[in-house]
Amino acid sequence: MIAELAKPGAPYVYGVAQGAMNARTAHVVYSGPEEMAVQQASADLARFYGLPTFGYGGCSDSLMLDDQWAFEAGMTLLTAAQAGVTLLHDIGYVASGTASSYESVVVMDELVSWVKAYLDGVTIDTDALAVDEIAAVGPGGTHLTRRYTRRHVRDYVMPQLISQDQYDAWAAAGGSTLLERTARKTRELRESERAYRLEPDALRQLDELVEKARREREAG
Repeated sequence: MIAELAKPGAPYVYGVAQGAMNARTAHVVYSGPEEMAVQQASADLARFYGLPTFGYGGCSDSLMLDDQWAFEAGMTLLTAAQAGVTLLHDIGYVASGTASSYESVVVMDELVSWVKAYLDGVTIDTDALAVDEIAAVGPGGTHLTRRYTRRHVRDYVMPQLISQDQYDAWAAAGGSTLLERTARKTRELRESERAYRLEPDALRQLDELVEKARREREAG
């Protein structure tokens, strides 16, 4: 690799994302099946060389938050995670990487929990089988107030945006759509106090880097 030749032992992250091109428009496609298949193969190759990887998922080629955005973002997030990419970039990107969306980032945060739970698989051990717990409750009993249930209730993903309500409860709560719930959650997050802020010195250094880049660009 060029990086190794230039500086032996240099830290290196293998970029496995390789966008495809739409043959009709020559436009770079972020979320096509071919791209995700190549990313999978490239991640396998990186593991063969013992390198960490940089790829993308949770993104879409759609120009708006519509049905296409939903299925592309979900599919790319899941396939990238299954590929074992070390660092997933472009979470929340839309319009083939030319734009980003606060709402898309918020939804993808919830989908990340879904994907992680899926990849964790199923645990088969004495505690998970709960044979003694089932016998203790017996036919006609309830597990809802049991210590076992309290201990394991957080093992399951508890979505805030994805609706898992029955129709009557959903309708009584206003019958909101996913995008409506997401817009409300996004507003709340943006209006709340930030949990983390960069130190003033770090902000100053970033401003200096941006200004330096701007001057170099203008100088040609």
